[in-house]
Amino acid sequence: IVVTRSGHAGPAPGLFYAESPDEAVVLARKRAAAMGADEIVLVGGAQLFAVLMPQVRRLRLSLIDLAPEADVFFPAIDPAVWQEVAREAPARHPGDEAAFVAVEFARRD
Repeated sequence: IVVTRSGHAGPAPGLFYAESPDEAVVLARKRAAAMGADEIVLVGGAQLFAVLMPQVRRLRLSLIDLAPEADVFFPAIDPAVWQEVAREAPARHPGDEAAFVAVEFARRD
């Protein structure tokens, strides 16, 4: 589901458009129910994360050991709101540019 204010880029199999984050969530819930899925996944970008974070129940993040130049960042993870529930550091393989850690957080409510 692509959230866009600039109009639709055209039809493509399996691609849906929404004009707002709230419309996208409604559509995602309908699509998930139709597929028998019990969760939906938010993949970004920054504006969607900022707007939809209050509705998010779990975070699954890849924390990559790099510091590239950037001007857009994921929202801060407040430990009063989020609890780390899992962490995995896969072995680094030859050719990997950086190590990473997969971390899962659950909302504390």
